[in-house]
Amino acid sequence: MTARGPWPAPGAADVCVDTPLLVPLSRPTAPEELGRVEIRHEDGTLEDVIDPAEPDGHRRTVGGAVSDTGRLHWFRYHPVLDVPGSGGRLLEVRPRVTLRPGQRYRVRVDGGPCWELTTRARPADGPVLRVAADGTGDYCTVQGAVDAVPRGNQHPVLITIAPGRYREIVYVPADKPHLTLRGAGRERTVIGYPNNQLLNGMPSGSRCPRRRLGDRDLHNGWRATVGVEADDVRLEDLTCENTTPRGGSQAEAFRGNADRTVLHRVVLRSHQDTLRLQGTGFVAGCRVEGDVDAVWGTGAVHHWRSEYRSLGPGYLMQIRNGAGERGHVLVDCRLTATPEVPAGSVRVARTDPRAFPHSEAVLLDCQLGAHLAPDRWLVQPDDGSARERFLEHGSRDADGSPLPVDPLRVLDDPTRWRDPAHTLDGWVPATVDVTGVDGAVEISWSAPVDHRPSDELVLCAVDGSRRGSPVAVGRLGSAATTGEGRLPLPDAPGRYRVGLRSVRGGSPTVWSEDVEVTR
Repeated sequence: MTARGPWPAPGAADVCVDTPLLVPLSRPTAPEELGRVEIRHEDGTLEDVIDPAEPDGHRRTVGGAVSDTGRLHWFRYHPVLDVPGSGGRLLEVRPRVTLRPGQRYRVRVDGGPCWELTTRARPADGPVLRVAADGTGDYCTVQGAVDAVPRGNQHPVLITIAPGRYREIVYVPADKPHLTLRGAGRERTVIGYPNNQLLNGMPSGSRCPRRRLGDRDLHNGWRATVGVEADDVRLEDLTCENTTPRGGSQAEAFRGNADRTVLHRVVLRSHQDTLRLQGTGFVAGCRVEGDVDAVWGTGAVHHWRSEYRSLGPGYLMQIRNGAGERGHVLVDCRLTATPEVPAGSVRVARTDPRAFPHSEAVLLDCQLGAHLAPDRWLVQPDDGSARERFLEHGSRDADGSPLPVDPLRVLDDPTRWRDPAHTLDGWVPATVDVTGVDGAVEISWSAPVDHRPSDELVLCAVDGSRRGSPVAVGRLGSAATTGEGRLPLPDAPGRYRVGLRSVRGGSPTVWSEDVEVTR
């Protein structure tokens, strides 16, 4: 986002109620050097004031988050941020409040511009909400759209997020289930923020709700870029990153503290504790980047066809499930590293058996890079009880050659473990992914346990005169919960995608990414 003058522009109407403010400056200015910002209603009432020089830091509520006592939680946040590439001549101001609809406001910056804007008369609601950072959607921020979903929601709500960078903390409370946050593509839609243990995870009087680890979880649930407490939430086609620098403390890109969380075609990026899942989760077609405990939590999670990229020496997983509970199962995944990561410097998983003796981490038909240590499982101190379930089958190196497996770590009955329903207690979400190859699309899919082999994969045109029309159809042909297929691509140039359609009726419920035909 760029601006020659203030943004929203002076006199702008139909402005998002959650709009940030862009303040242009005549000289490079650090965020903390910006003058006091006042937002006043046209009747003179002070709506919000942001003083970057405030000595005690800045706090705001996010998503109606409450502590375990039901009191509102106040997040520390950065009210003013430098716009990347502006050299300090353009600063982004985040008000603490949502403006009222259909009202005129005056913005005044000490030592800077003063201008007026008018918010749109009626913020959007309903089953589809559009987010665009440039103000062309229903909301300017992801959190603004989440806040518009009614509490106690019981119906699917789709939040589409246009290309752009959204620098914010996002929090979905427990009483807003059934949400899908859909971006415009990995690395095109990016939600990022430098939230971390030092900013929002230190001891305070506001303790996290729905804790899974008792006193170990008192305050660490507030430090993620995106935090989800609601069941049945799905993220797809976007990036979540925690921009806290290496060594800047624990900092999740995504934290899910609920059941039936789906991460599909998502990039997750941080340095420490990138992905934390409690409850049940399905991770498909994703890339997770980090260096210390990049994947952790107490949940039962099935990872499928995803990449786990180490950014430095450390540990990929620290799983904390209890006895009789499933942990994390990685199937058909790739464990990779950036070029600077030394060979043998990363362990697949670690646990302290005195605290988490039943930790479960499973590799099934995964490709392992040279950055992984030969003794890739770490139990410390090792009491010899072998109660942890660190297991693998079919591990191979980057060239496809089989890797030796410790006899104590051999996974029995790999067919059963390959089924997501085994990990997730019978729940399997629908997903579709494609790769264009030699005039056809190679398809990988997952489907609920009650799907029918006659359910269909439908190739449809995305644009042009045949938009939405099926151009090729094939059956799943299997009662398994995951599988593969292939459909021919048409000769006509254009964009196409594959959907999964039930023979019970209706339109496809999930779609692949687009495949472009250029010939």
